[in-house]
Amino acid sequence: MILQDVSNETDPLYECICQLGTIKKEDGSSCIAPTPRPATRRPPPTLPPSLKTTATVLTRGASILLIVFLLVTLILFALAGIWDNSRLIHFNMELALLLAHFCLLPVGFNEPSICKLISISLHFFFLVCFTFMFLESLHLYSLVGWVVQS
Repeated sequence: MILQDVSNETDPLYECICQLGTIKKEDGSSCIAPTPRPATRRPPPTLPPSLKTTATVLTRGASILLIVFLLVTLILFALAGIWDNSRLIHFNMELALLLAHFCLLPVGFNEPSICKLISISLHFFFLVCFTFMFLESLHLYSLVGWVVQS
């Protein structure tokens, strides 16, 4: 609450002004938070059927294409047989990305528990992928730091 000077030439007067969205109590003694307004109900967002089909086909097609390329990359990693730190980090990151895109493929589940499980799995695998990206950056930083020292 701040005081604002509203004095006139004869009387000194101060008016209390509430800040940050608060309002005065009815007796004017202090400021309180107003009662929250009820939430407005909004319909769930939907696409027209033609756009929904197009978006589904593009999403599934891109996921399948990415899965194919990731499988080829993982097979190449396995065939090369060189398992140093950098390759192990890449392998795990691509494995997590592969599993995340497998979670994107299921369609038509109306069971809330299955949707929840897919959502949790999807978030987990993307988190794992970002964690391995972080580990890769630390590994590259340590390599550069080692080269600069020597």
